[in-house]
Amino acid sequence: LTESTGNRGGIVGTPAYMAPEQLAGGNVGEHSDIYSLGLILHEVFTGKPVYRASSVAELLRIRDQSAPSRLSGFVKDLDPAIEKIIQRCLDNDALHRPGNVVQIAAALPGGDPLAAALAAGETPSPELVAASGGSGGCSPRQGLILLSLFVAIMIGSVFLTQRVSRVTQSPMTEKPEVLEARSQEISQKLMGVPAGSVRDSAYGYWYNPDQLPLSAEVLASSGDGPLEFWYRQSPKFLSPKHPFLYARQPREATLSDPSPTVNGMVGVRLTSSGLLREVCLVPSLAREQAAAEAELPSDAWEQAFRWAGLDFSDYIDADVLWSPPWDADQSFAWKPTDEANRELPRVEAATQNGQVCYFQVIFPWTTRQWTLPSRDQATLTVDSTRQNNIGEIAQNMVLFLIGGPLLVNSMLLAVRNLRIGSTDKQGALKYAGFMLIIDFTLGLLEAHHNSSPGVEMTTILSALIYSLGRTVRFWIYYLALEPYVRKTWPRVLVSWNRFINGGFTNPSVAKEILLGCIFGAVGACLVSVTVLLSEGIGQSMMSRNLVHPNFMLGGRAALTGVFSVIQSALPAVFTMIVLVDWLAALGFICVFTYISSNSGDTIWTFLSIAVFEVVIVIVALRVGLLALLVFNLIQAFLTWFPVTFDVNEWYFSVGLVGIITPLAIAVTCFFLSLGDKSPLRMSNSPMDV
Repeated sequence: LTESTGNRGGIVGTPAYMAPEQLAGGNVGEHSDIYSLGLILHEVFTGKPVYRASSVAELLRIRDQSAPSRLSGFVKDLDPAIEKIIQRCLDNDALHRPGNVVQIAAALPGGDPLAAALAAGETPSPELVAASGGSGGCSPRQGLILLSLFVAIMIGSVFLTQRVSRVTQSPMTEKPEVLEARSQEISQKLMGVPAGSVRDSAYGYWYNPDQLPLSAEVLASSGDGPLEFWYRQSPKFLSPKHPFLYARQPREATLSDPSPTVNGMVGVRLTSSGLLREVCLVPSLAREQAAAEAELPSDAWEQAFRWAGLDFSDYIDADVLWSPPWDADQSFAWKPTDEANRELPRVEAATQNGQVCYFQVIFPWTTRQWTLPSRDQATLTVDSTRQNNIGEIAQNMVLFLIGGPLLVNSMLLAVRNLRIGSTDKQGALKYAGFMLIIDFTLGLLEAHHNSSPGVEMTTILSALIYSLGRTVRFWIYYLALEPYVRKTWPRVLVSWNRFINGGFTNPSVAKEILLGCIFGAVGACLVSVTVLLSEGIGQSMMSRNLVHPNFMLGGRAALTGVFSVIQSALPAVFTMIVLVDWLAALGFICVFTYISSNSGDTIWTFLSIAVFEVVIVIVALRVGLLALLVFNLIQAFLTWFPVTFDVNEWYFSVGLVGIITPLAIAVTCFFLSLGDKSPLRMSNSPMDV
């Protein structure tokens, strides 16, 4: 067919080499050129046109009634990959064709356009990176080995986490709802606060730093544990501080936020089993003489002692050693009758205007009145205080000197990359958009909510502003660093680019995610080992906390935990800085090992942290960026959720989230990595090259 339509109907070209949508007068684009290229390649291999017709009408009829002949019928011993890619080019549905010629070149045998671009000194495009490397996943045998390895390491990490978990070391005999009700009872009966005067309240768990260094045996004798329950109530709406844009600080109510400054505010600390350890009521500033002279009920202190798990008859009056947190009318103190019994604590209390405003159980290790955190008892020596302050100042200086200039330089690089057109704008936008959604949703989930429209609007705006600020920062990092990684280590971005472009079912993408799961389980083991080696003093390694107890506070809290884990994985793109060169990787290991350690750490703890950072660099340089994100995701799931093997524990189902989710990810990726042999395989994936 040699006739041409010219400009008739807006169609220009040779009809015999036009795509179906072009002949039909539909929308044309790069997908139409892909079809034309397929016709030419088919003719090159067979020596004959795909369709023969004497007119456009006949050509349309033939194409509607027949499919292109298979190349294997004309050419013997033809590589199946060639036939497959040409058949995809000739698909009548434009969505099923290759996205561009780069994908075609990468799919042809012997084709490695990425290597050619690097050899020419060019920065490969994101599309070229995504199309390179083939789509090879795992053989069934290899996939089973990888999945079995992940399961084995995951089981080991769960055992380690349970061994060092402060949750399992605490007597978690009561659910949060029971502890909340007990706190309300104490505030009403002991502090005399009417239930109707309470407008807002909040509760949660926290790790008491006084008790973290203590052995389980010492704490068991007192009925305490590292984990404590706190409760706050107020006659006004609780309005926590706004988040800080640089370091994550949720707008959530805590034991000390908002500050106890409103008359009638009550703060309660209980052990995880429900024993009273401290309760404070913010008294009125006005002194009422008649009320001050009023006597408390005769059984008030006996009841308070019972709530604390103590027998009032075992105590005698003693000198007051601590000043109460408020200006009180009267102060009280009791000590054990048998002072040699070191298991019994000292107790102090205070009243104002004839009302209890303070009651606290004081053990030898208690260093402060926690409901008023500014009252830090001076138990440290001058030298040790100075040493700790110097260490803290040094770490803050490192963060400032590195973080500040890095952000400024990243902004300059991002502007330059945008100007010369070397950056992956679409990939950066997808990444930033997803981070914004996760961050904003997480901010709403973890924030304290109440019925005040004004406070709620403030909370929503605060979460939005924080999320936007943080998202923009990491969007700048992506724009600044990604082009250099694409030029220096492009193969670590292959699966990442396929993933963000919709290639979720690509076998090579699934394989990299499976490898990320394995390394994530290894990272979880290293975090637990670090806590074990720290002899109970350190609870975290810079934003890698071991077990977040507030995930146990109900369904919303568990959902908050899932979003927290996802949010913690996304900043892994910042680690692209180590992919610039080996010197940057070495600097990354040194800086983050220093930042993640404490001045009191042993050499073994320090080495464990260093190994953790080395694993991060290995995953980034040798596996890929997508695997690094999965590494962070799996490591957080296995260490942040309160995992336990005791099915009788009330928080057992919450802990299962931390096990089932990583296992589900690994099993799904195992099947997808098998390619065409997988029962979960979804045909016609846009990135199946």
